[in-house]
Formats: sequence, C-alpha cells, structure tokens
Amino acid sequence: MELKLANIPRLILAFGMVWKSNSLLGLANDNQPVSRTITIGFLDELTLKDGKTPSWGVFTLNGFKLGLSEGLNKSKVKFNIIEKNVSRSPIAAKIAAAELLDGNVDVIVGLREDGQALMVKSVTEGKVPFITSMATSDRLLSKDSWTLSMALRNSKQTEALIEYLIPRIGKEREIATIVTRNCTYCVDMNRLLAEKLALYGVKVKMISSIMHGTPIPSDIFKDYNLEHAFIGLYTDEIEGLSLLKILKSKGYQGTAFGGDSWPVTYLGQGFNINDYASMCLVNSLSFDSSTSKAKEDFYQKYMNTFGEPANDMAGLAFDTGLILAKALISCTNKRLNSKDFASCIPSTIKGQTLSGATGNFRIADDGGRQTSTNLLKKFAKCQEK
Repeated sequence: MELKLANIPRLILAFGMVWKSNSLLGLANDNQPVSRTITIGFLDELTLKDGKTPSWGVFTLNGFKLGLSEGLNKSKVKFNIIEKNVSRSPIAAKIAAAELLDGNVDVIVGLREDGQALMVKSVTEGKVPFITSMATSDRLLSKDSWTLSMALRNSKQTEALIEYLIPRIGKEREIATIVTRNCTYCVDMNRLLAEKLALYGVKVKMISSIMHGTPIPSDIFKDYNLEHAFIGLYTDEIEGLSLLKILKSKGYQGTAFGGDSWPVTYLGQGFNINDYASMCLVNSLSFDSSTSKAKEDFYQKYMNTFGEPANDMAGLAFDTGLILAKALISCTNKRLNSKDFASCIPSTIKGQTLSGATGNFRIADDGGRQTSTNLLKKFAKCQEK
C-alpha cells in the first residue's frame, strides 16, 4: 500500500492521541512512573473483647500505615486499607482472610500469633501475598511461598538461647519449662528447645502447661525444686509476668528465660526490672531492639503522628510498610496483569535489605528475616561468660 505524504500528519496526530490516552490510563512510555491503587487487607486484634478498648494490634496498624505512606510518598502508587478486627482465634483469622480475598485485595498484612498466621497462609497461598510483621513460625516460610515474615524465625531464636544456655548450664542436666498450650509459638519454641538441648544431653521437663487468659495458681512450682538454675517460660505476656511475680515471691535466684513476646519486651505496664534484681532474665528476640538513628527517627515520627509513644511492634510494622512499598512501586512499574502483579510482590521483597526501625536485616529467599547475628536480650544479674 502506498503511503501518501498528505496522510503523515494525520498518522502522527493519531499516534499522539493514543500515547496520551495510554498515559492517562497509567500505561505510558517506559520513562514515566505508572499509577496504581493498591487494596491492602489488614488483620489483627484491634480492640479487646469489649469492642472498645484498643489492643496491641493498633500499634501494628499505625506503624504499618506510617511506613507504607513514607515508602510510597514520592510515587504514583496509592493505597486503600481494609481493616479486619480479629480475635486471637486462628479460625477467626482464617475466616477474615477469606473475606478479604472475596473483596479482591492485592495483599494481606498483619497478625503476630503463629497459629493465626499459619491459618491465613492456608487460604492466601498462591492467591495474594501475605506479610506478617511478627509471626515467626518456620512453617510459614519456603522458597516458593507467597508468605513473608519481618521477624526472626523460631529456629533462629532457639539457637540464640542455646548459645547462651550451654556455656552456663554446667553439670545441670535438666531445665524446667512452663508452656501456654493454646499458643502455637510457645509450644513450638518449647519443642525446638527440647530437640536442640537433647543434642547436648540436657533434658527439658515441662512442669506445667497453662491456658492463655486463665489465672496462674500460686503453687504452680510446688513440685519443682527452685534451686535448679534455669526455668523457661514459654507463655503469653500476661501469664509470663504472673509467673515472674510468683518466682520472686519464692526467692528464686536463678535464670528465667523465654521467647520474644516476654513482658520485659512488650508489656511495660506493671513491669519494673528493678523488682527482679535477684534473678537473671533472658529472652530471645525476633528483631534488633538496640538503639539506632533509624529507630530514634521512627519513634519521633510515631509520636508526632499519633500523639503517643511507639513500641517495638509498631517498629516491625513500620519496616514492613517500608519494604512492601518498594515492592509495590517496582511491580507497578512493570505493568503486570493481576496474577503476575501478585507473584511479583513476594519475589521482589525476597532479597531486599533494609536499615529500619528494627535494625539492619535482609529478607531471605524463603521469605524470612535474616540477620548477621542471633539476637538476645539480658536483664538484671546475668553473668557474662
């Protein structure tokens, strides 16, 4: 077909109109940032049973919003958050996640309890990415999984405790533990501890299992010789604090150790470290709790925005928002369809590094947090060796 010169201006005009239309649709040339609105489902316990009293999940939600807003600030990516207030029940979390999927969310974020996170993974895997800022079960993670965790996994937390305990155990061949049996994290950490210590010929004796939300009997240690130097408390925060008070009343002077949700880390109210100066308190950590410029900046931003001090849960969620923002911008600019966009998010996050409110870390190829050293926190009269 012969192309007449008289038609060339019309062809140029038509091409220009198509280019302009694509630009308005977010499909512009490769040099232009692409716009997109992301719908994020957020799951957590935002209020307690009365439906009014704020729960710890509020810190996570606020921290996440702050991090995501900062990370997307100069981009054309916008976001909407659909909040779901869920109880501690894993089944409740699963149902809420299914409802969010029906609402066509692009990604689901939240939760800190391993049992809940595992239930959510069972319905989101291969459909939308799921990012938990605090759940730490090794079973959440795998190379091909769309589930990611911003906190250090249980096996690494256990390694940190083992590294601390073994040089100090001496001739003592038994360690006692108390475990909250309706806490997936607590049960899993107790199992991992028993498996690892068995390699050193040390037995773990569970002297009691308790239920979350149930009062602790004052005679819980009646059948145990408190002259033993080590007691593991794999419990929720409230129960852990109650057990410490009982140990103090019994004159215990040994080492009490536990996982990353100990009262010394999170509870704050009613806990004064000076009240427990007679014993050594040790807990594994799922993040770096040391002071840094990035952490100080975050705490100031949080205070300025929400008018109250942040906590470490908010810090983890802030870092989650930052690292997700990077992936959202990258995947949006690739102009992918919905399915490829969903798979792009976890694959982009894996391998990312961040210097954030909770320290320097990398997201490993299996979606878990990776640090250069195992993390531990010690309080009171813990002797160095």
